[in-house]
Amino acid sequence: MKCRQCDNPVGSEERFCGECGAPVPIPVAAAPSSIDRKDGSRPCEHCGASLKPVDQYCGKCGETAARETFSEASEFSGNVKKSRRKFPFLFLLGVFLIFSVLIVGGGIFIYRNFLTLKAAQKLIDAKEYHAALQRYNWLAFFKPGEAKIYYQLGWIYDEIDDHEHALQNYSEAIRLNPKDVEAYLARSHTYGRLHQYEKMAEDASKVVQLNPKYSTGFHNRGVAYLNLGQTQLAISDFIEAHSLDPKYEASLTGLGFAYLKIGQYQLAIQNYQEALKLGEKKADVYNSIGVCYRALGQDTQALSNFNDALRLDPKFALAYSNRAESYARLGQFNEALQDFTQAVNLDGKNAGAFRGRGMIYEKKGDFNRAFQDYQTALNLKPDDPLTYNNLGDLYFVQGQWRQAEEVYRQAIHVNAQDGMLWANLAGVLFKQGRTQEAAQAADQASQLGYTSHWVFGALQGAANQGNQPQQNQDQDQSGQQMGQAIQALLGAFQK
Repeated sequence: MKCRQCDNPVGSEERFCGECGAPVPIPVAAAPSSIDRKDGSRPCEHCGASLKPVDQYCGKCGETAARETFSEASEFSGNVKKSRRKFPFLFLLGVFLIFSVLIVGGGIFIYRNFLTLKAAQKLIDAKEYHAALQRYNWLAFFKPGEAKIYYQLGWIYDEIDDHEHALQNYSEAIRLNPKDVEAYLARSHTYGRLHQYEKMAEDASKVVQLNPKYSTGFHNRGVAYLNLGQTQLAISDFIEAHSLDPKYEASLTGLGFAYLKIGQYQLAIQNYQEALKLGEKKADVYNSIGVCYRALGQDTQALSNFNDALRLDPKFALAYSNRAESYARLGQFNEALQDFTQAVNLDGKNAGAFRGRGMIYEKKGDFNRAFQDYQTALNLKPDDPLTYNNLGDLYFVQGQWRQAEEVYRQAIHVNAQDGMLWANLAGVLFKQGRTQEAAQAADQASQLGYTSHWVFGALQGAANQGNQPQQNQDQDQSGQQMGQAIQALLGAFQK
């Protein structure tokens, strides 16, 4: 401690200052701390007597009651003040640490659940495509150079039928990774869904080039060739796909479609049935088998396959339409009418179903409804010569020759290589007495390999009438000209 007079340091045992000689007060260490006294009193530093807060001198020893003491109380008070000064810093430090933990933990949670491919894939597996789309777009923002993200974006867009955006993302994936076989394959499939078969074939060829053992690449190219009318190339690719993977049922289904297209119905049925053995039972395969049997004239067997197709897919509009045609061929017109109606209810854009129902109405003599269905079919498919032909027949049976002629000519304008249309035009022209034009139309039908028995019968009857004696020379000359025209017409049909 120090002397109170001169601040000279003195030892704990000294009672007088060695510098100035002033007495040194005896420190009282055991005095009770003022901080513990509720009345605010403090001990005298000389004798330890209790002093009131307002005392200036000690009432026991008479010494000055100094407010500074060397007691533990003052030291404790100082520590309290220091701790109070430290408290805001410690509090703020704790708050900072807590928020840091929350931010880091939240960041880890967000990364694991939002910014990882695994988390995004879980949404795809759950078929939550719109949520997955948002997640992959975030991934593309944070990882713009990863091709797999764009591939997955393309796949999701395909699933929600946004094929244009699908193509954009597949193309970006290919740009980032020009050897991405899966991206080429997926893009070829999307081109196929958009009926861009040349581009589909190009991408499938790229797949085959990058991986000659990839059966799906050959299959996709076969589908493209089939739709481009290159049936033999399609058959070759489907066969190659099947040889690379004998359990790949899609290649057998493709072969079935190809053989059906070129009229080899037995081979088509064989490949379809093999496909059914390898894979799941598919409604469209049973429907195609039914079409083959119907083409072979086996409508009862066709009905069985159409029934199987509808059992698997009760909303398969095309199968209803095909079954209706078999019912009509078997003379079961009520069942046919019911199936055609079901087909148009399920698919209001099925022109073939409207045309077929119109034919049933026509057979039942309900010409008004038949006319309405034919008109609807033509509105949906203006380039369908068969519907034009049926409408012409409807006018023909009602004796409306001019209207029938107009419709037959419209049909021929759409397809001039259909001999049936030329034969029907010949018949309606003959009904109007325009025998020369009728003979020309009949000759055209004959050149196309078509003969119409009902028109031939009508012309034969007319020829017999033309051989009867005429009443006068003018009539005889006119009859000879008509007879020559009729004979020419009959000759055309007899070729």
